[in-house]
Amino acid sequence: MRLRLPSSIASVFLVLGVGCGFDSTGAGDSSGEADTDGNGDGDGDPGDGDGDGDPGDGDGDSGDGDGDGDSGDGDGDGDSGDGDGDSGDGDGDTGDGDGESGDGDGDPDPCAGYSFHEIMLASDGQPALPMALYGNENSPPPGVWAQSEVDEEGTITWGFDVECPVEVVMWAVVWDQKPGFLPDDADSFWVRMDGEDPERKWVFGCQTENVDSGWSYQQVSHNAGENTCMLESVSWVLNPGVHILRVRNRESSTFQGAAGIARVLLTSNADYVPTIAND
Repeated sequence: MRLRLPSSIASVFLVLGVGCGFDSTGAGDSSGEADTDGNGDGDGDPGDGDGDGDPGDGDGDSGDGDGDGDSGDGDGDGDSGDGDGDSGDGDGDTGDGDGESGDGDGDPDPCAGYSFHEIMLASDGQPALPMALYGNENSPPPGVWAQSEVDEEGTITWGFDVECPVEVVMWAVVWDQKPGFLPDDADSFWVRMDGEDPERKWVFGCQTENVDSGWSYQQVSHNAGENTCMLESVSWVLNPGVHILRVRNRESSTFQGAAGIARVLLTSNADYVPTIAND
């Protein structure tokens, strides 16, 4: 069935159609725009469909979609290349991601070139009986020393701190009444670092053959075989923190002949050779 409209209503639709100015693109914009720009965007301006009177990107500027008045660089901030307004690494500085140099955190390695050299006197240690302290701090070297008259008994202990991983060797000023290895001479200690087990057996009499009777600096070594004077070098790799060194008496004869220890030197310089006068 076809609906027939009254002629008066049809006339109204005809008038509205002429007044609205539909153009050939079907945009249906305001009066006169379809034939003013011919671009079919419904705003009377050129070509961008945003109604702002500018060209091409929908934000009122040109070329980069960031609205900052710059063009052509593709980072959204009006500058170059990394999204932050500076160059090359995302932080505005150079080379390691943090704005500074060399190890990924912006600071130099605090342990680069670290060395350790520490002297600990007997008077700095903690003796445990029958190990006891003798002498006088105001006397010529060795000043104060530690000594025990009981075989296998008596200790002296030192605590010390290192800041970085380091490997150290140990020297000590020791007393040997009869230099060289002799069966009736007390010239050895047990040495332990940080509770290591077993202790290191240090027969320093095997090292004093060419020194005069009395006090001398000797480097700590270890005897692990049947031959008493078959000595091995000793070193310790230490982590940062506090460490405990303990020396225990091994043998004694008389007070004058008992092994004595007056000071300890720990050093990361394996080639260093101390003397009592200049350590």
